[in-house]
Amino acid sequence: RPQWRDLPILANRFFHRGAQHALMRTLPSMLTGSRNTPFQFSSIFSGDRPLKGKVFGVTGGTKGIGEATVFLLAQLGASVATFSRSAEQVETLKALLHRADVLVEAGDLGDKAFLDGFLNSIEARWGRLDGWVNNAMLNTLQTFDNETEENFVRALEVNMLGPFRIAKRIAPMLAASQGSIVNISSV
Repeated sequence: RPQWRDLPILANRFFHRGAQHALMRTLPSMLTGSRNTPFQFSSIFSGDRPLKGKVFGVTGGTKGIGEATVFLLAQLGASVATFSRSAEQVETLKALLHRADVLVEAGDLGDKAFLDGFLNSIEARWGRLDGWVNNAMLNTLQTFDNETEENFVRALEVNMLGPFRIAKRIAPMLAASQGSIVNISSV
């Protein structure tokens, strides 16, 4: 079973080359709130905790790029809130990050009531938010002939409406902390 000291190694295994490059280009401004503030990536492996006291949210944080982002932020000392539709993946992530200050819940990005409750939990627990990563997406992988209106509407709810609802809700907290939203997507 992976240990806390293995987090940089675990985070690296989830990044494919293009995603790693994209995240490394956007991460400095997200973490510091400014493109002009230097961020030393060497701190990831030096044991420094430059994000101690900062709070970040990540959608789709239980696998792939989202999971790697959660691990990286936790390794840098941030408090991290994330969710996933898979209760099993949520429990696995909780076990891996049991020593970190994380909030990990099972829920659906397309469910407005869940999002409201999740964002209320962040506000109640930490009272601030310094950054957000919209990583979750739904891809039905259907050909046009086989696509249904229900699947299409569901994809719009998850891929567009969910991030919109989050952005509208967290805008005041991000404005107070001069935080940023990073949107990750693929086609």
